[in-house]
Amino acid sequence: MFGDHRKLFLIPMALLVLGALGACTDETIIYEEIIVTEPFPLYEEPLEAALGFVGYSDSESKLVVCGNCHVEKQGGWENTGHADAWQGLQDSGGAQGFCEGCHTVGQMGNVIDDIAGHEATGEEKYYDVQCEACHGPGLEHVQNPKEATVPLAPLNVGADATATGGCGECHSDPTGGGHHPFVDEWAQSRHGDASTHKDYRERSGCDGCHGGEGALRAWGVNTEYLEKGQGDQIGITCAVCHDPHSDENAHQLRWPVDNRDVDQNLCMKCHQRRAVPDPGSSRGPHSPQGPLLLGQDVGWIPPNFAFDTIFADGGAIRGTHGSEANQELCATCHLNSYEVTDPATGEFVFSATGHLFKPTPCVDAQGVPTG
Repeated sequence: MFGDHRKLFLIPMALLVLGALGACTDETIIYEEIIVTEPFPLYEEPLEAALGFVGYSDSESKLVVCGNCHVEKQGGWENTGHADAWQGLQDSGGAQGFCEGCHTVGQMGNVIDDIAGHEATGEEKYYDVQCEACHGPGLEHVQNPKEATVPLAPLNVGADATATGGCGECHSDPTGGGHHPFVDEWAQSRHGDASTHKDYRERSGCDGCHGGEGALRAWGVNTEYLEKGQGDQIGITCAVCHDPHSDENAHQLRWPVDNRDVDQNLCMKCHQRRAVPDPGSSRGPHSPQGPLLLGQDVGWIPPNFAFDTIFADGGAIRGTHGSEANQELCATCHLNSYEVTDPATGEFVFSATGHLFKPTPCVDAQGVPTG
């Protein structure tokens, strides 16, 4: 059974008024709306076992059912790695059945607990990490497109094997096999659960950098998510820095990491709060890392002090870390990812993702980061 929708055809009728010499052309286009009622297969009724997941409207073109209306999101998503998740698994050389849940639409990554989607039906229309993989089943919203039926994705993440919903259900390593432990490392970082400043996540003036919800609000990111407005002390989670719907920047980041403008560099949007001492505060500079790296307006500068142009670059004194030689600036060291192998056999041991955000993390005897 297919969802019936009415096609709306806009038939242009053009009236062209040409200048006498043909040098100038004024064109007026009049659109006449003609509504034709006929069945339009916007979506195919899912099997009961799918639990309301609708998947692709057209698998070949990777048009998801959601994308029939959410055209902008469809256009951004189809260029991301999520849109090629299934084929990427097949091309990896290590595809196994237990991998498929994180490369298809189903119960992984959203609020559904029971087996659903691809794992329940085996249908190809659930290939890839589509909208519903994060947002949950879309059937109710497709049938009754109202604000109350919108399936919302969580901003929070699950960091262990018992967690439900969020990026952590797939981008983690709960079994200890060393496979892309992004959330496992993040949870040990100051961005995540190991933060000592959790109270700042809701404190006015501090929440714009210490809390996930506050950061999105401060950055002008107008998006809806499951926990919005509920007062949860959410940290700087995956979707704060990464945009699930766009690959405009490398690694689907909301802002680039190679931009030398402190207001446009992802890390520096927060790591530049106050770079010079404040005589009225006992705290001194506060989160001055960005300006310090770039050597711009940082530290105490004596009155009437002039930079020596031999050593300065446009009023900045910077080391090699802040020079053009270091294209990715903060991220070069603080997001250093590498693979650990057994020195005797060369076999894979662990994939360090860099999401401890430490340039020189402590490691165990095998070289695996420990925090």
